[in-house]
Amino acid sequence: NLSYTPEQIIVCCGAKQAIFNAIMALVDEGDEVLLPVPYWVSYQEMINFAGGKIINIPTNEQTDFKVTGKLLKSYLTAKSKLFILNSPSNPTGMVYNYRELAEIADILIEHKIFCISDEIYEKLVYDNCPHISIASLGQEIKNLTIVINGLSKAYSMTGWRVGYAAGEQSLIKAMNNLQDHSTSNITSFVQYAAIEALKNTEVKKMVEEFSRRREYLVKALSQIPGLSLIKPQGAFYVWVNITKLKNKKYDTRIIDSSLTLAELLLEKAGLAVIPGIVFGEDNYLRISYATSFRDIQQGLANLAAFVKKIK
Repeated sequence: NLSYTPEQIIVCCGAKQAIFNAIMALVDEGDEVLLPVPYWVSYQEMINFAGGKIINIPTNEQTDFKVTGKLLKSYLTAKSKLFILNSPSNPTGMVYNYRELAEIADILIEHKIFCISDEIYEKLVYDNCPHISIASLGQEIKNLTIVINGLSKAYSMTGWRVGYAAGEQSLIKAMNNLQDHSTSNITSFVQYAAIEALKNTEVKKMVEEFSRRREYLVKALSQIPGLSLIKPQGAFYVWVNITKLKNKKYDTRIIDSSLTLAELLLEKAGLAVIPGIVFGEDNYLRISYATSFRDIQQGLANLAAFVKKIK
């Protein structure tokens, strides 16, 4: 439910460059950027590069790892410049609903705070959970929002590097000015491939397959002692609580952090997972189901056997 003119759109070398351009165009030295925790790993480094001050907003399982309007308001200061929203979320897989977005939008409008809305997982939602862009809630919030999207996730074009941003014309012009002196444009023939992808009807089949993997993974993980989770609504990740495994031992090694556990899983069980600490939350692991069903089955068997050896 969004409409933009060509002057309000920039095409970039992946959504990552679009986010980088937006942060560089918006954030000046000392500006405060409101960042919900857990966060995608690159947000922090981009904000640091721009000279911004990161204001982490911790979330928890009680709010499905989402920022409420009340929580957001408690972190505002006179220097608040930008709020970063990621829905569906990487790493939690949670999706903001209309009411939650409306609360946030009202606060951003009242305090004239910009919003980067990272919607790269827009198409990957499950259980009839709708994706809603915060920019679609009205003209005022649309003017404050830069919508980020791309083809890497929904269209499996990760290495092709096709991303884009849409927003108020002066903001997009500033991003274009930056890109003119870095990559200029993305490869032209890749854009033609992207057009074909956007015409494709395979996304529905892929979402159905992801949903099947998600159901299997969630059920199996819930049966492994020491692990717990909230069922994700989107993306292709499960955010697994490992609190009950921390400070226990595997052989002679103490599991003192998510990083230690991730290293042990790789070394002893042949499993590649991402430690929660890189997302700002050490009591979790991120597990991806963007792999074959057979690999998921084998991985879960390895994980269950590994956990049994923890004392």
